[in-house]
Amino acid sequence: WIIAAPLLLVGLYALVGFKIAPGIVRDQAQKFVRENYGRELQVGAIVLQPFKLQAEVRDLAFPDADGRPMLAFERLFADFELSSLWNRAFTFKEVTIEAPQVRAVIRPDGSVNLGDLALPEDPNEPEEPLPSVWIHRLAVARGTADFVDQARRVPYERAFQAIGFELEDFRTTPEGGDFSLSARSKE
Repeated sequence: WIIAAPLLLVGLYALVGFKIAPGIVRDQAQKFVRENYGRELQVGAIVLQPFKLQAEVRDLAFPDADGRPMLAFERLFADFELSSLWNRAFTFKEVTIEAPQVRAVIRPDGSVNLGDLALPEDPNEPEEPLPSVWIHRLAVARGTADFVDQARRVPYERAFQAIGFELEDFRTTPEGGDFSLSARSKE
């Protein structure tokens, strides 16, 4: 029993992490979006590496009210660190987002579609500070951003492509926050 019990626990942890947890994550994410936004979240493959604390999500798309993707990506990879326990911040060795897509629309009434992402506040919920985050390497590659202004007399559309950047040692902790990012388009 001394040898069998730990082996059984490790095997159970592997079974849950590799096989069962990805389905639970997908179901809970889709249920959350359905119940809170009244939309259907599309999610491709979810791969969890429970021994390395890594997660990979492929082909995710969050739809706008018109059914077109508002937010999407081909691949999200996150490498979580156990050092989060003593850093007192959610610590990631790496977060990579490949081919993210954002579609921002100013509707004819002047509202912005991205505002739909904000959930109504619960007045009974106590206000708590956001958790601290520390990402050693954050990379975005092959991104696109579409901007549509339907509130103008003549609707305006602009697409930004090949968006990419890397940030090193990104923190929301008191030690971080000294960052700047600048970008420009061809026009």
